[in-house]
Amino acid sequence: MPIAATHPTSIDPVLALKVQASIALLQQGVRDHGRLVYASSLGAEAMVLTDLIWTSAADDIVSIDTAGCPRKP
Repeated sequence: MPIAATHPTSIDPVLALKVQASIALLQQGVRDHGRLVYASSLGAEAMVLTDLIWTSAADDIVSIDTAGCPRKP
């Protein structure tokens, strides 16, 4: 499992607590259920969760490129 980088930061203390709470929930999910799956569209907001998962709770991450998929008219 990747280890989150530890470095000084000027993150807002309230936001830091929310990040730590999110990490704790992700890690608890892994402990309770083994492997978890997170599907995202790789949008800007999804990158936050992708980063938290990769640095704190995942053994691997897989993405599927749907950009070339034809759309229905």
